[in-house]
Amino acid sequence: MIEKNILIVTPYLPYPIDSGGAQAQFHMINYLRKHIHISIAFSYQYNRNGKAGHEELQKLWPDVDFYPFAMYRPNFIFRKCRQLLRSVNKWPAYEDKNMVHDALAMSFYENFNYKFIGFIGEIINSKHIDLIQIEFPKFQNLTFGFPNIKRLFIQHEIQFIRNERFLNGIDHLSTIDTYQYRMMKFTEIAAMNACSAVVVLTDIDKEILAKEDVKVPIYVSPAVIPVPESPVNEEYCYNNKLVFLGSSDHSPNYEGIMWFLENVWQHILDKKPDTQLQIIGRWRNRFIREINSKYSNVECVGFVESIDPYLKDAIMIVPILIGSGMRMKIIDAANYGVPFITTSVGVEGLDFQNNIDCLIEDDPVLFAQKTITLMDDNSKQEIFRANAFKKVKELLPTDELLNKRLDIYKELLSI
Repeated sequence: MIEKNILIVTPYLPYPIDSGGAQAQFHMINYLRKHIHISIAFSYQYNRNGKAGHEELQKLWPDVDFYPFAMYRPNFIFRKCRQLLRSVNKWPAYEDKNMVHDALAMSFYENFNYKFIGFIGEIINSKHIDLIQIEFPKFQNLTFGFPNIKRLFIQHEIQFIRNERFLNGIDHLSTIDTYQYRMMKFTEIAAMNACSAVVVLTDIDKEILAKEDVKVPIYVSPAVIPVPESPVNEEYCYNNKLVFLGSSDHSPNYEGIMWFLENVWQHILDKKPDTQLQIIGRWRNRFIREINSKYSNVECVGFVESIDPYLKDAIMIVPILIGSGMRMKIIDAANYGVPFITTSVGVEGLDFQNNIDCLIEDDPVLFAQKTITLMDDNSKQEIFRANAFKKVKELLPTDELLNKRLDIYKELLSI
């Protein structure tokens, strides 16, 4: 056991495991807590299930210290009054019809409650913390604080790359769009340079940050999902079902599935009218209503305790258009023995090859055609299942990756 103390500060408690980010956090911390003392400071809102998740996680990790901080969300009536005031006053940002929606406006920074910053400072001082690890862009501005301690930022997804790819799909950008994008990009880079080091999940992300003048050490440490000895669903027989994994809280999921529904889905139904699509993950009610009102044969299942019965005998679609980092849903597909079709962005950072391990296609019509072809080709399904599982075992050897992350801490802490 290393006699050092790490404080992980995160906006998202990694339990229940309901997202790729939660998976990445959970499995890494579950390993690290056996080798180094871990404390976790997190915020939650009482109208979410963060408190229950904390209590359950404490039972699983009795050797981890938890420091919850309640950030109250304005109540329903206050939020409705604020929306009404915005509509009456027509704040300038909302007058510009070309302004990009919330995917850009809310993609990076957090206006922190100063009490939360003081709360973190008290933990650092009272618990003799040696390194503070900050997770996710929502909390990245915290890197500007606590200058007298080692600061490590875990870059799950480079926001300016996500925003850049999103803006590439917009025909006409307003001056506000350009301002927001540039301001957020340069603030993000400055926040990373305020760290002692940055961890990214892929070599591609490291190359991007190096070119963008991130000067602090950049370590590549992929997210980890334990790989089983054999695919979870060893027996497979396609049963006329497509599956998408991901919640609407992560905007690349929303952008991707709406692109699929608007541009791909009907082409599939024209040829295969009995095909079903299940969307697994938490989705906001307004998005569910939108999907249910416009599209046939689509079921928004919501959060599930186990994805096993939903992935069994299905084909996974990963139509991701924006973002960076690793797509944990692709690792899930390989681990569960599910053939999948994705985009070039979806598979970025992972060495899966088109027509060998999976199908990769960016054109919507061809995406539909290739999906239909895969539905009818049992031989190709089996080839993809076998090759993708073999590839993920080669790319992501669990013990090696976990030890690699531990070595990063040892280097930063001069152990």
